[in-house]
Amino acid sequence: MKLDGGYKEPAQSTNRRSLQPELDLKYEDQTLAVYPANLAPWPWPYPFPMDREAGIQAYKDMISAAGYKARLAAGDTQGLAHERPDFNDAPVIMARVSKAEQMTADVTKYEFAAWDGSPMPDWTAGAHLDVVVTPEFLRQYSMSGDPAETGKYQIGVLREDEGRGGSKMLHRIFNEGRRVFISKPINHFELIEDASRTFLMGGGIGITPMIAFAHRLHTLGKPFELHYSASRMDGAGFISDLKAMPWAGQVAFHFSDQGSRADLDAVLNGYREGWHV
Repeated sequence: MKLDGGYKEPAQSTNRRSLQPELDLKYEDQTLAVYPANLAPWPWPYPFPMDREAGIQAYKDMISAAGYKARLAAGDTQGLAHERPDFNDAPVIMARVSKAEQMTADVTKYEFAAWDGSPMPDWTAGAHLDVVVTPEFLRQYSMSGDPAETGKYQIGVLREDEGRGGSKMLHRIFNEGRRVFISKPINHFELIEDASRTFLMGGGIGITPMIAFAHRLHTLGKPFELHYSASRMDGAGFISDLKAMPWAGQVAFHFSDQGSRADLDAVLNGYREGWHV
């Protein structure tokens, strides 16, 4: 887990080395950690911080099998069984894929609702979800819906056939009705809400958080423009959605195959203090 909260491959391979047959390992030189039930995570399919120092101390505090039997026989059972703590605040939401809409050949819109039908936790524009595609594929996707809606979460996913496999797997198995695990919304990309004017620039699948920003700015009554750029119009998702928004008049499309590209000199002409891009 990186400092920005994302789960990414390490810069260097971990715990990888050649065999050292000449190494003489001595048991007494090893520092071991154990994780009894009170230190171990619930079996959620999600990364969980482990306290290694507490695990080492737990190893040091272990009693022998003979000592355990003696205490059990004497009725001294206090602390013999490790009770798992009650994690009322789970790190993941058990959700259902409530909608899977293929918008282009490679881009699909997914919506999630709570498995039990309860309201979803509140979120703010710019947030993303950690999506457990499969245990080996934990991926982050920006939320593209309206933050005012708490009954569902929405993301848009580009299938990358030459990627590491997460988006391909998601497209293959995330069918409507499937039970999935997602994180609570995480925001490392907060909107500055007091800008005098905001320019939202989205390229390709990067449009997703810009849609959430636009919803929020519209709710606040703040002036904004959303500029959506892509190389091909038929490869750009959310076009129909954007054209149907109550703020559709503030959206400009720029598609290279249609002879239109965003001219930043024109878009940002007349810059004034307080404008944000």
